[in-house]
Amino acid sequence: MMDEHSISTPYPSFKSTNNMVHIDEKWYDMTRVKNSYYVLPGEPEPERTVSNTNSIGKTEAQRNCQNRDRGTIEVKSVKVTRHVCREYLINELISAIQDKWPDDDEGTTIFIQQDNAKPHVLPNDPGF
Repeated sequence: MMDEHSISTPYPSFKSTNNMVHIDEKWYDMTRVKNSYYVLPGEPEPERTVSNTNSIGKTEAQRNCQNRDRGTIEVKSVKVTRHVCREYLINELISAIQDKWPDDDEGTTIFIQQDNAKPHVLPNDPGF
């Protein structure tokens, strides 16, 4: 993201991205069985918060069935649709940004950058 004012100068520069949050569907997963990280020399490796695959977040079964009793913990996948993405952004992401954003930047515009996937929320969505 080049700074438009510096493009015609001999030393073009980039815009500051301190007020941007990039999201992707992968963020909806708590963790994956195998993760790959690219780090610079001397940079510490990211800490994995889940120790093994048995610790990946699960949900409780809502009803009894022949395979499990009500309340049994189970892994349940969710198809990420526009509605699911919208609910996640409104109920989870925006409140997390408000909790974690520095207080001295209050009133600053925060940009939420989405890629071009179809389930993403439209920019003119009234609830968003």
